[in-house]
Amino acid sequence: MIITLQDLQKKPDLATAIKDTTEAWLASAELKAMQNAYKYYLGENPKLKALRDRIVADTGFTLNLRPEQPVYSNFFGKITNQHVGHLLKHPLTFDEGVVDKFGAGFQHTVRDMTQDAYIRGVSWGLWDGEKLTHLPAENFIPIYDEESGAIVAGISFKRLREDLPWNYYFYEREGISRFRQAAGNDGKVKPDGKLELISERKPYRHTSRPFLTGEVIESVENPDTFPIRPLHTNKENRSELILPIKTQINAYDLLKTGYIDETLKSKFIYWLISGYSGNIEELIKIKEIAQKLGIIAEQGGNSKIMPQTLEPPHNAHEKIMKELKESIYGDAMAFDSDNLGGRASVAVEAIRASQFNEEIKIGIMWSELEKFIRDIMTVAGIRSEVVRYTPFKLTTGEEARSRSLQGWVDRGLPLEIAIKLDPLVSADIDVDELKKVLATEALGYGNDDEA
Repeated sequence: MIITLQDLQKKPDLATAIKDTTEAWLASAELKAMQNAYKYYLGENPKLKALRDRIVADTGFTLNLRPEQPVYSNFFGKITNQHVGHLLKHPLTFDEGVVDKFGAGFQHTVRDMTQDAYIRGVSWGLWDGEKLTHLPAENFIPIYDEESGAIVAGISFKRLREDLPWNYYFYEREGISRFRQAAGNDGKVKPDGKLELISERKPYRHTSRPFLTGEVIESVENPDTFPIRPLHTNKENRSELILPIKTQINAYDLLKTGYIDETLKSKFIYWLISGYSGNIEELIKIKEIAQKLGIIAEQGGNSKIMPQTLEPPHNAHEKIMKELKESIYGDAMAFDSDNLGGRASVAVEAIRASQFNEEIKIGIMWSELEKFIRDIMTVAGIRSEVVRYTPFKLTTGEEARSRSLQGWVDRGLPLEIAIKLDPLVSADIDVDELKKVLATEALGYGNDDEA
């Protein structure tokens, strides 16, 4: 949904323009897509739930739906946290002393914004003159200039509960205007729903002093450009929950729910009776024994009853679900640790190969994040030649052991003592062989003959 400043100017007044624009956004397909993406992030599946709800509505039967609660995976949540976590595991680095100029909580705000953008396709950052503030995508509407295409204003809105009035904020370069939905004495929204102006173009940064009638502003500081900038995680400016990933998650959840349904059905036992003569009294006795014992029961000479069960096609389900999972991680360009087979130590080459696609994806995410940060730096008047993230690398058991030993030696311990003290080093390890390994890892150790 694209709203321009010229669209707002066609309305009778700003309050009406804000109210109409917000109502249109709340009913938009874009907002619904964002909300659905967040449900997938939480481990829900709106598609599967809607399918089951429709079956119930069409048939009126609920007992036939097993399990009663659909079984959801949480692939999108895991992949989101993994990509964002790997991109921002370490704090961003700038020229010395620069990071403090971004204000308190900057690193956490950037992480929250990146996660929001990954899920919903965009997040918004406001530089208020002192710090970076995250404006969640679901509650912010950008306003464009129809000639230049630039973002020149914005609307954000929030409320604590559904029965409480909305608070609206209209952002311009000149300041922030605040509106509130009219409410009665009981605090509930009035039927007409009109907006009341609370404050007009309050500066983004100002100094003030209290006065009997309220706040007196003594100095004003507004940015030279509009202080809100978008952050994306891809060049297409869309959610990372792309159609191929979403449809495969739907298929996986449907298969898993269906498999559990079949497993639950298999608990019903049917009885195979053989050698039955046709005598009703004999059949009754066989049934009584079967119900009492629950095992193979015999009656008379050749008559017997045996419990039988239906086994679901486990191997077929498992194969398809494994292929779907691999495809989901592949399309998301994410690293799946399960592919390493759960081994405690894996060759460096194998780990790096499995991370290749993820490193490409993290690079794309970083390109967008760096662009956003430099935009904010322009608004804030902050200069830094260096704007850098530290790539995340998985550590093998050998790498962890080498780093641990290096720490001991850096503290002045001889290598032989460090080997005995370090919990990551096995007690029966060949010390001479370990020295050779460490030497190849450029940690400065060799064998005694080479020393």
